[in-house]
Amino acid sequence: MHHEIENCTGFNLRAATRSLTRRYDELMARTGLLSTQFSMLNFIERKKDCGMADLAEGMDMDISTVTRNLAPLLSARYVAIRPSRYDKRRKEIRLTSNGKQIMQAARPLWVQAQDEIVRKIGAKRYKELLETLRAIRS
Repeated sequence: MHHEIENCTGFNLRAATRSLTRRYDELMARTGLLSTQFSMLNFIERKKDCGMADLAEGMDMDISTVTRNLAPLLSARYVAIRPSRYDKRRKEIRLTSNGKQIMQAARPLWVQAQDEIVRKIGAKRYKELLETLRAIRS
């Protein structure tokens, strides 16, 4: 069964990801954020003293992708990059007051998307899905 092309894990994960991303993006459209930007801002908000390498590792991206994806967030003044308080050689990414405001506007929309997924597949399958995805990432 798993050797049949329609059961390709990569294909099915990419298709599901595109579908989910579309829904998150539809809901967040009024904020001007893409779901990927929301995820990045959320990570920065949760991680104190977040450096570029921390963000890259947490988002499972390389540094150049992080830099490219941060550019619109910097332009919108949702984040600022500053030298660390503890080590001036290290740069840290922090949410600005604009970033905190946009997260406050976007979070309920993200919650709505999360709730839709749980309603669609059920709480048990949702929990199993997260466990499976985490196992694949590790």
